[in-house]
Amino acid sequence: MGTFQSRPVESLQNKKATELFDGHHGPEVQSVDVITKVSLAMCVVNETYSGFFGKFLCKDKYCYGMFTNNHTLNDEGLVNGKSVLISVDVIGEQIQLRTDDMFRFTCYLLDATFIQFDEKLVQKLEALHCNFLTLHADWVGSVGEPIIAVQHNGGSDMQVAQSVFDHLHGFDIFHRLLSDFGSSGSPVVLHDGSVVGIHKRMSSDNCSVAVSTNTLLRAILLNIQEDFPKKCVSNPKELHQAYEKQVFKQSLICSKKVTEQNPLVYISPAIPLVITPIWFVPTSHGWYWTPTDPFKSDLDTNWMSVNQLQVIGGYWHNIEPADKNIAIIRWLRRNNYPNM
Repeated sequence: MGTFQSRPVESLQNKKATELFDGHHGPEVQSVDVITKVSLAMCVVNETYSGFFGKFLCKDKYCYGMFTNNHTLNDEGLVNGKSVLISVDVIGEQIQLRTDDMFRFTCYLLDATFIQFDEKLVQKLEALHCNFLTLHADWVGSVGEPIIAVQHNGGSDMQVAQSVFDHLHGFDIFHRLLSDFGSSGSPVVLHDGSVVGIHKRMSSDNCSVAVSTNTLLRAILLNIQEDFPKKCVSNPKELHQAYEKQVFKQSLICSKKVTEQNPLVYISPAIPLVITPIWFVPTSHGWYWTPTDPFKSDLDTNWMSVNQLQVIGGYWHNIEPADKNIAIIRWLRRNNYPNM
């Protein structure tokens, strides 16, 4: 449950919506109503990063909570005994979220975090005029489609950024919003205020990158429907050990590589001029693969679920891997633990 603490900041309830446009980036903002709607869902996480309140359908009813990135809290910030400090713009106060009794999902690969709120906290926030944005589960963007983000740069006052959707890159959305440090966790929204992505970083060619809510919601729903209440779902070592036994027992993948950024990456090696190498990563919600070397900092890795056989984005866009690697992907799909 969240406990409220006083904070000396101006309430958005006493602020004209047009004031949010001061210092906004990109073309002229088209809808004051949309910006106001999004601003009423915004918060600052641990006094530095952006976050927002959102909702999505789960078993014919809405599930409510807060969304941000994995790197804003990390797994350690969500373990039992820890609390998360969020500053809620609309009420000008802080909430100390004690998450032990909340369902928590986080994933370093998606770079996303979700903390589920109970009904009592949701009602309390709604009574204070906070808004919960609806997340898309099956959005298909078109190049040039207008998108908007309301963001806190480094915990500062809210700013509006508006631009267009550029392309998909694995499970990520590449867009042309201008974002600064501290914008991580901002919602990327459409003209109706619905969320299609969560901003997380800049790409190597200066595009902004957001994780798609399509992939994120599939991951959350898989775990939340597995009856894991009051649990922090991430990528525990025990899960990696189970995966390792699985793939090496079948002699599917020949090597692995461990780094701080990628706790466990398996590699299906190349055969020069015949087969391109494929990298595989297990998560709490299944396997992902990519033909783009995740250890080269000048490349943007496009991770695909093992339910997807064609490459999305990058040099190999729309191309399927070699037959040897397709066989591995299909085996991992059949034996995905848990299934996606």
